[in-house]
Amino acid sequence: MCLSGQHGALARDIAREVGLAVDFDLGSADDGAPARSSGPGPSSLSTSLARLLERLSTLIASVKPAGVVVQGDTTTALAGALAAFHGGVPCFHVEAGLRTTSPLRPFPEEMNRRLVTRLAALHFAPTEHARENLLAEGVADAAIHVTGNTIVDALAQFAGAGSRSGVGVATDAAVSDAARPTILVTLHRREGADAAGAIARAVLELASAADVVWIRHPNPTSSAALAALGGDSRVRVLDPQPYVAFVSLMRRARVILTDSGGVQEEAPVLGVPVVVLREETDRPEAVAAGNAVVVGGDASAIVRACRELLGDRELHDRRSRVTSPFGDGGASPRIARAIAGYFDARG
Repeated sequence: MCLSGQHGALARDIAREVGLAVDFDLGSADDGAPARSSGPGPSSLSTSLARLLERLSTLIASVKPAGVVVQGDTTTALAGALAAFHGGVPCFHVEAGLRTTSPLRPFPEEMNRRLVTRLAALHFAPTEHARENLLAEGVADAAIHVTGNTIVDALAQFAGAGSRSGVGVATDAAVSDAARPTILVTLHRREGADAAGAIARAVLELASAADVVWIRHPNPTSSAALAALGGDSRVRVLDPQPYVAFVSLMRRARVILTDSGGVQEEAPVLGVPVVVLREETDRPEAVAAGNAVVVGGDASAIVRACRELLGDRELHDRRSRVTSPFGDGGASPRIARAIAGYFDARG
């Protein structure tokens, strides 16, 4: 189990919370985490990728693993897949096959995952739609396993934990006025940087009708949007939350505003409508299920979508039906069996 350091303390906190034993933490070196370059531009991405690739290649050469599992579409996932290829080790891609119509949306994640696909030996697609994307790109059917997404596994395991004593209490206190609905906001993707001001204006307009809780993310997009809020006291800004506490906040929300792929997968299971702050989603299953609507970064579209959900109970009820388009909570054992089968077939 290796933490690359790309998400620093956030990843360490999550690992500790869910009880993952971390064997290697490449972000604990005294020269800082691999992705701490300033700014969201190409230079910082290239620097991060180069540093991650060097460190992961060194680790693979030292440990000599039978295989490397990478998850998602981060710079870490790309570096891990490429380092495995360079080391002659098979790579297994969890959350494979997510796509949009443009390699720039989201940037750089869309291209990251397309490149990982070219490097992976097995592809664990969360949905049938993701499988079809892979087949359309020429991936062999035998190399694709539709497993569901592991985030649904995590949600099934930890969703009820917020009721345990002492867990999430401080966070839940942030949602204090039961007479008003709560809008939960998260924003972090680079593609949202240009719309950060418009998103902040929309949130301030919505704050007159709802309690707004905004989860801060340690990156420039989030910082720009929060700066545009101007410290308005109607928006409660919280630091990144432990997973159980964040699930509790999602469950309490009337509407979630987000550009997060993970939240688009979790919210349908919790029965909470999602307004997606992106021009295109790589989770169209949530839209097809009726739980999500894509509005991009246009302030008027954001306000209109939220007001409709706040004011139309029938619409809200339709959009908040509990569904699980991204799996049944059994992705992890399916992935483990497929990897075991891969090695069994090779003796």
